Amino acid sequence: MKRLSILFTLLLLFLVGCGSNNDSSSTSSDEQNKAIKVEASDNEKVELDTQNINGFAVGDDLGFVYIHGAVALKNTGETALRINEVQFNFEAKDGSIIGTETPLSAMPVIIKPGETSIAGATFTDEDTKLIDQFDKVTVNVDYVKTTDEPSKWKIDNLKGRKTDLGYKYTGKLTNQMDEKTGQIWMTFGMFDEKGNILATMYGHPDVTLNPGASTGFESFSDFDMPDFILNKVDHVEVGIISAK
Repeated sequence: MKRLSILFTLLLLFLVGCGSNNDSSSTSSDEQNKAIKVEASDNEKVELDTQNINGFAVGDDLGFVYIHGAVALKNTGETALRINEVQFNFEAKDGSIIGTETPLSAMPVIIKPGETSIAGATFTDEDTKLIDQFDKVTVNVDYVKTTDEPSKWKIDNLKGRKTDLGYKYTGKLTNQMDEKTGQIWMTFGMFDEKGNILATMYGHPDVTLNPGASTGFESFSDFDMPDFILNKVDHVEVGIISAK
C-alpha cells in the first residue's frame, strides 16, 4: 500500500513558504504543545502556538489502519517565523509510541505575526487493534525567526465534494509573484466552526507557473475522509509552498 504522505524533509532546504467503521478521535493538549516562547535578541517576542492539534484513527475494508494527525501552528509573536520541520508522534493509551511521521513541510513555511501554518501526517499499519489503542497526537516543531518574505498566491473557486475516489477539494491557483515557481505543494486544513483543526488533505499540481499564470488543482488523502470529520467542517484554509 503506497503512502501518499511525503517524508523527504531534506527538500525543505529549497522551500519558500506562503503568506480536516471503526474509529476513534482525540485532541491533545500536551505540555509540549503549549505556546513556545523565545525572547529574540532585538526584544521582538518569538512565539509559536502549537495547541491546535487533532488526531484520529480509522480502518478500511482492506484491513489497513490510518492514524491521522493535523496541527495548525499560529505565530503569536512579533516577528516572522520559518517552520523548518514538524514531527508527529502517535501515542497509545498506555503511553507508548505507535509510530512517528514527518511530513514534507508545514505550509506555508513562512508565517508573519497572526498567521497560521498547517501540517498533517498519517501513520499506516495493518494491525486493526491500533484503532482502539490510539490515544493522541503530539508534535515537535523546529522553527526560527526570519526576515524572508512569504510567497504570494491567489485561490479562486475552492469547493469540496464527495467523489468515487473519496472527498476532494478543487479550485484554481494563481502565482502572484514576479518569478516562475518550481514544484507546487498544497496542504488543505479542515477546521470546525470554532477554529479547531480537524484534519488535512494534500495537493500537488503537476505544473510550474509563470508570474500571473493559473492552474487548476485537486486535493488527495491517504484514506477516505470519515463522515465524523466531514460533518464538522466549517471552513478550509490552504497553505502552499514552491520548491525552487
